[in-house]
Amino acid sequence: MDLDKILPRKFKWQVKNNIVMSFKIAWLPIFKINGDYVDIFLDLRTSKQILPVVKNLQELKINFYFVSPLLANPGFKSFDDDQYHEVNIRNLMNNYWKPQYFDGFKKIEFDVIENLINYTNKFKCAHLIKDIYEDINEYVQGSGYDWYTNREHFYVDRQDIREDFQSLYRQIKITEILNERT
Repeated sequence: MDLDKILPRKFKWQVKNNIVMSFKIAWLPIFKINGDYVDIFLDLRTSKQILPVVKNLQELKINFYFVSPLLANPGFKSFDDDQYHEVNIRNLMNNYWKPQYFDGFKKIEFDVIENLINYTNKFKCAHLIKDIYEDINEYVQGSGYDWYTNREHFYVDRQDIREDFQSLYRQIKITEILNERT
């Protein structure tokens, strides 16, 4: 795997133990090379570094999956398989509704849902998606009342993100069915 083709030149990079890190106040993990695929640590703090890497990996047709940045910490080895995959799926869905990634993935024309389906098919953890989706969707669609201004407000301000997230589970199921047929 040629890192020169994957890493954008405008950031500082360092490689240690198959983990590629970028400098932003401190060295933050961006991705880990695992043999035939790459684990990308999907973290909001490193969205500007991750999006060009995703675009380059997509163009080079290298398999990659999004994982939680918690797993970059060597102290988090005590998860069993379901907990490990639940943390990764929850992290992906939590970051999906954040404007940095929502707009960034649309800009580079990356299909997050297909990547999620490929992840769940590889690790056989599709049964975790629905519960995680319902939990996060409850927050994304939720609203609260601000007594100071006497107005109701949504927790997620942008309506396009709320609408897209509301139909996300349907899109996941459609993509799952289409992947089974091919």
